[in-house]
Amino acid sequence: MLSLHTTPFLRFLIPYWIGILYQLYGSPLPTLFAWSICVASSLLFLGLTLVYRRRAQRFSPYWQMGISDVFLFCLATVTLNLSDSFNSKQHISKYFSENKLQLSGIVADVPERKPNYMKLQVSVNQFLTDTGHVPVTGKVLVYLRLEDCKDSILVNSQLIFSARLLPIEAPKNPEEFNYQIYAHDQGIAYTCFPKSSHFYVLPAPTALSLKQRALQVKQGIIYRLNHCGLSVPSAAICNALITGYDADIDQPLMNAFAATGTLHILSVSGLHVGLIFMLLNSLFNVFDPFKRYSIFRFVSITLLLWSFTFISGFEAPILRAVIMFNLLGLGQILYPHRQKNQLNIVLCSAFILLVFNPYLIRNGGFLLSYLAVIGLICLYPLISAMYAPKNGLLKSAWSSVAVSVSATIGTFPISLYYFHFFPLWFIPCNLIVVPLSYLIMILIPGLFVFPTFFAPCINTIVYFLKVFNSFFAELSFKEVFSTSLNLVETYLLYGFILALFFAWRFKRYVYFLSILGICLVWQLLAVYATFNREPLQFTVYHHHRNVAYSWINQTRASINCPDSLFYQQRILPHLKNVEAERTAFNVLTGSSFCFVNCNATTRFRQLIPLKPTHLLVSQNTIPDSTFLSQVNLHTIIIHPHNNSKTRQQLMQLCYTFGIECWDLKARGFYQWKQQL
Repeated sequence: MLSLHTTPFLRFLIPYWIGILYQLYGSPLPTLFAWSICVASSLLFLGLTLVYRRRAQRFSPYWQMGISDVFLFCLATVTLNLSDSFNSKQHISKYFSENKLQLSGIVADVPERKPNYMKLQVSVNQFLTDTGHVPVTGKVLVYLRLEDCKDSILVNSQLIFSARLLPIEAPKNPEEFNYQIYAHDQGIAYTCFPKSSHFYVLPAPTALSLKQRALQVKQGIIYRLNHCGLSVPSAAICNALITGYDADIDQPLMNAFAATGTLHILSVSGLHVGLIFMLLNSLFNVFDPFKRYSIFRFVSITLLLWSFTFISGFEAPILRAVIMFNLLGLGQILYPHRQKNQLNIVLCSAFILLVFNPYLIRNGGFLLSYLAVIGLICLYPLISAMYAPKNGLLKSAWSSVAVSVSATIGTFPISLYYFHFFPLWFIPCNLIVVPLSYLIMILIPGLFVFPTFFAPCINTIVYFLKVFNSFFAELSFKEVFSTSLNLVETYLLYGFILALFFAWRFKRYVYFLSILGICLVWQLLAVYATFNREPLQFTVYHHHRNVAYSWINQTRASINCPDSLFYQQRILPHLKNVEAERTAFNVLTGSSFCFVNCNATTRFRQLIPLKPTHLLVSQNTIPDSTFLSQVNLHTIIIHPHNNSKTRQQLMQLCYTFGIECWDLKARGFYQWKQQL
C-alpha cells in the first residue's frame, strides 16, 4: 500500500518532488548554495551515524528523515541546473543574434513531412564565422519547403544552413499549451526557415553513436512500412505502434481516437511495452509453465524489450516503460506475491528518471504512464475482486474492464488538467481498440516476410478502427462533458481518490473524515472563485486565419469560432467549466461596451449609431478618418491576417486619434474585463 514505511522511495520522492516544483515555480535557490547544503547535510548524516554507532545508540529516525529531506530538496536544485542544456557556455543561445547566422549540425531525429514543408530537429555543433568555426551546442527546429528539398534528407545527415533564428514564442491564448516550456525541456532553443539557396545537405558521418544507429534503423522501418502495400492510414498507424513516429496520422483520425479515449495507442508508451511483455510471457509459459527458469526468462525478456527500444530510436516513453518493467520483473523474482514491493519498484524507477532529468516532472507522458501503472497496482486487485465470472470469455472481458478502469482512475485528474475533457466511452472503446491494436502489432513482423498476405489483413483492421472510432466520436460527448481543472483542483482530486481508496480498503473513520474535509475545501475554493469571477469578460483569441472571440458572463459563454479544431484545442481550456454556446455574431453591446468585428465588407458610416468602443479589424481593412473622429473608440484590435503595411497604417491611425492599438500577432490575445 501507499505507506512511507513499506514504500521508502515514496518517502524519497516527496521532498525531491517538492524541491523541483519550488525551483521551477517558486524562488530558485542559488546553485552554489544548494551544492553547499547537499555536502553539509551528507557530512552531518555520516557524522551522526558514526557518533551514534560508537555510543551503541539508535540514530533518531526523525533526524534521519529531516536531514534526508533537506538533502533531497537541495538535490533538486543541483540536478535541474546540471540537466539544463541552456546553462552550457557553448550553447547556441550565447551567440544569438537577430541577423542571419550560418550554422552546421546533424539531423537528430526522423524528419517529419508535412503537406507544405519538412520539419527537422537539428543538433547544431558549429557556428560558422568569417574567422573560423566556433563549437556550439543546442537544438534548432529547421523548417524547409518541400519544393526546396531536392536532396533526400535522412536522419544523421549533416546540414549547413544560413537563417535568422527565431525564439520560440510564449502562448498567445489564455490557458494554451505552453510549447515554449515544452521545447525548453526538450533542449530546443530556436526555429528557423532557411531558403533553398541557404542550406546544404551532406552525408552522415561514418562514426555514429548507438542512438544515431538506432534512429537509422527506425527510419528504415518507417520506409519499409510505407512501401509494403499498406494504405496511408494503415502505414501511419503501424509506424506509430512500432516506432512512435506519428507525424503521418491525419488530424481527423487523431481527433477521433482522442474523443473515444484511445489516443494512447497511437503514442508508444507503457501500454505497448506491456503488450509485448504479455506476449513474451505467454510464449515463455508454453516452454516453462512452472517458471523454473525465472532468471533466464527475465534476461531474455529484458533483451527483447531493449531491442524494441532500439528499433524505436530510444524514444523517451518506451525507455521509461522498459526501465519500469525491468525493475518490476526483477521485483517479481526477488519478492513474488508482495504487492507493496511492486509499487516501491515503480516509484524507484520514477525517482531514478527524475534524478537524471528533473524536467520530466511536467512531462504529460511521464506522469500519465506512471500514474496508470500505480492505478493498476493499487486498484486492479480491488476492482477485479468485485465480480468473479466463471465463464472464460466473461472472465477475460471483466479483467480487461478492471484494467481499463484502474488505469483510467489513476490518470483521470491529470487527463482533465492537460486535455480538459473526459471520454465517457473509454470502456467499450478500449475493449475493442486495444485488442485490435495488439493484433496489429503481432501482424506487423509478417509484413517484412509476406507483405502481400499481411498487408490486406492490417488494412481491414485499420479501416474497422477508423469507422468504429468515428462513430463514437460523432456522438459529440467530448464537447458535452468537457471540463477543466487547475493545478490545485488536480491535487485535491488525487487526494480525494487516495482517501476514497484507503476508506474502501481499510474502512476507517479517519479516511471518511478526510473525504469530507477534501470536499469541504474544494467547495470553499469553488465559492471563492465564483465570488471573485469577473461579471463580464470579453476575449479576442490569436488565430492566424479565422476570427475567434468569446463573451463570458460568469457561468455562460458565447463563442464565435468557425474552426472546430481551434475551439477544442485553444478556446475550450479557457472556458473553465462555463456553459458554452457557439454562435456567429459580429456586434456585441453592453452598458459601457460595444464590440464590432470589421472586415472588407463593413460600411463604417453605418456603425456610427452603435458608438463602438472596441473594433476588431481584419482582411486588410482600414477605418476612414471621418468615422474615427465621430466615435469614441477605446481600442482597435488588429487581426494577424492583416499584412504588415495595413498594420503600420492602423498603428499610425491609433497614434493620431489617441486610440489604444492591440496587435494580436505581436502581443497575443486581447481581453477586456468589466470593472466592479
